[in-house]
Amino acid sequence: MSNIRNNKNPYFKNTFRGIILTGIALLIVLDVSVYYFLNERTFSSTQDTVKEIAINVASNIPASLHESLTEVSQQNSDEYKVIENYFQIVVDSNPKVDDVYTLRSTSDPNIVEFVVSGMTDEDTDGDGMLEDNELKPQIGEEYNASELSDLRAAFTEGPKADSRVTHDKWGAWISGYAPIKEISGKVVGIVGVDISAGYIADQRMQILQSILLMDIGALPLLFLVAFFTTRRLTRDFNILAEGMDQLAHGNIDYELPLSYQGRSGVFKILFHDMVAMFKNLKSEADEKNHDKRS
Repeated sequence: MSNIRNNKNPYFKNTFRGIILTGIALLIVLDVSVYYFLNERTFSSTQDTVKEIAINVASNIPASLHESLTEVSQQNSDEYKVIENYFQIVVDSNPKVDDVYTLRSTSDPNIVEFVVSGMTDEDTDGDGMLEDNELKPQIGEEYNASELSDLRAAFTEGPKADSRVTHDKWGAWISGYAPIKEISGKVVGIVGVDISAGYIADQRMQILQSILLMDIGALPLLFLVAFFTTRRLTRDFNILAEGMDQLAHGNIDYELPLSYQGRSGVFKILFHDMVAMFKNLKSEADEKNHDKRS
């Protein structure tokens, strides 16, 4: 007895495996596409958030008050405290925001200097000492902005947001900037709003977790769909294989249990023509044998 007769579905394994591998490949492509789409949307949304907050904050800072703050000794003044307290309220009311501060330009286009910051001195590593990166910037403290084109552009082009994660001694950030203007329109400084790059990393992790959960739910469905699709795709081939097996064993009167429509019809017609050919050959052989005996 042939392998076909022993195996009721000889094409199932390879077809099923092909469908599963194709499905998994498509799922991976979908996962990557979804990840990059959501990642870009998260980054863009963060840019919009910091820029919008910077614009709102800048509109509430009196330019003349900001211009009056030029000496480190003024950090204990009422004028400084008014702006500082406002910045701290903004930070407290926006959990994603880490700091709000102002900067003014200097004679060097690549160097800016801090004016007011909502940050407070804090021993974040708990070692009992305040390191340089744990101290709030003081009035006049210089900041190298040579690598921060978006920050520099905010002085002349209006509100901006970092196009990439930026780094400084305080950490890694996505920042938004908006100019502080006098009534005349002159820019006297910019507001900076920082959101930690860790927030972006957390959002990316949540995206990956969501995709993983989606895959866990999709894989059983994929196997189920592959199973029934494979059965449907291999049905006619299995019937044809059974018919060929019947012919190989001499049963030339076998009829395929298929209709004459669609792909099934093509198989049935071809098989019918092949059976007819075998019958003709058998008839011719019988006639020759009969003639020889005569």
